[in-house]
Amino acid sequence: MLNELVTIFFFSGTGGTRKVAREFEKQFIELTFETSLYEIDATYFTLDANEIEENIKNSRYVIVLFPIYAFDAPKPIFQWIEKIRTTNKNVVVISVSGGGEIWPNTGTRFNCINALEKKGFQVIYETMMVMPSNCFVAANDHLVMWLIKAIPDKVNKIIEEVLSGKLRRSKMKRKAVIQAWISRKENKGSHRFRKLLTIDDHCTRCGWCVENCPVKSIEMDTGKPTFTDQCIICLRCIYGCPAKAIKVKIFPILKEGFNLEALEKRMQGVELEPIEKCSKGLMWKGVKKYLLEHNGN
Repeated sequence: MLNELVTIFFFSGTGGTRKVAREFEKQFIELTFETSLYEIDATYFTLDANEIEENIKNSRYVIVLFPIYAFDAPKPIFQWIEKIRTTNKNVVVISVSGGGEIWPNTGTRFNCINALEKKGFQVIYETMMVMPSNCFVAANDHLVMWLIKAIPDKVNKIIEEVLSGKLRRSKMKRKAVIQAWISRKENKGSHRFRKLLTIDDHCTRCGWCVENCPVKSIEMDTGKPTFTDQCIICLRCIYGCPAKAIKVKIFPILKEGFNLEALEKRMQGVELEPIEKCSKGLMWKGVKKYLLEHNGN
């Protein structure tokens, strides 16, 4: 395997998928693969396209990771697929959800895989990993830590199966196809989300949101951030704003915020509750199943 190349492409809004992508990079390097890691954001599209294409061309595997937005891959992933020229490579597609591989998350890779296969890629393996959700309902700290602790073993299992030649493709049920079509329509309308965003008096005009928006949907206008119609609802600006000055109407964000690094630091040395105890309730059914599979139960 010495000097064989793996190229990893990922999009991440608030950091969960980035953690997973970096673990893939780490483990492939440990296996003596040469590894290229690309984050699909606005900066990516300014990089040397020829160099990226050469990496894809020489790769044994291309790994694609993304969080689920409106039951689909986020818009930058489809923009990336549209621009790449190299085809006929083996691709692994991994979606990252907060709820696991249960309805309504079934079918979330369909549009991405369909787009890749239309370009001539061979999708040989697909699966889902679970990271804490950044909206609707927050997982308790113990459950979040179980998910973070599961990353290395989950990634290791995926890599082992891919390298052994195991093919893993999901069968699309009719309702999943319909759901994938609906989610594509919802994603196209995500630009309306900007109308729900406001800036309160705590804003210091530091420009953090402008610099860190992955799709450059935020601009400074007379010293104050304004939101354009490129928004994809990643929530990075809301949770990352140093002054907590970005507010959103109606949308169910987490009142306590979302910062995985801060949570890990806060939970350092804390003995975790059993998985069964911190994942009670129908909402956590998929997460519980995912973690118990990881722990061999």
